[in-house]
Amino acid sequence: MKTILSEDEVMSALSQSKFIQKTNIMYVIGGILLVLLGVAGIYVSSAFCVSNGTTQMLVMVLGVCMIIAGLIICWKRNYKVYEPTGSKIQKKSIYLSEQEARKITVALQRGSAYDTLSFVPATTNQYRFDIIGTVDRQYAQVQVLHYVPFNYEPMSPVYLLTEADAAAIWQAVLQK
Repeated sequence: MKTILSEDEVMSALSQSKFIQKTNIMYVIGGILLVLLGVAGIYVSSAFCVSNGTTQMLVMVLGVCMIIAGLIICWKRNYKVYEPTGSKIQKKSIYLSEQEARKITVALQRGSAYDTLSFVPATTNQYRFDIIGTVDRQYAQVQVLHYVPFNYEPMSPVYLLTEADAAAIWQAVLQK
């Protein structure tokens, strides 16, 4: 099923979309453990006077590295899920030639034959095809963009594809 939205409708649809934010608890636990180990390493190296200054510095540097790694892991803990299917969201961008971009735009406007599309990557980045969808290929938002100095401008509206249409466009994108 294909839906074409105007810019205002896209913003409204995105704010009311069926995406939910989830937290991967294993990343949180792993990050906290790394931070605690790093703090313990720094404490041990400073509290107990080690006779070798090089060993003390090594333990402190490892502790700081563990703290930084733990914070980065905790920061990357969230991911988005499409609520109706419970599937993770995946993003992909493909740079296209002008001919390919126009051909894809026409196919999106017609709303058919997505599986016959070919996404031939271009050597320049004048045109870009963006797809955001679920890993189970049941939902996709697609748009063709044109590069105008310092920014990508929409060449097509955002198309919301579901079920068979979404699976067909994902299949075409993954075969590139």
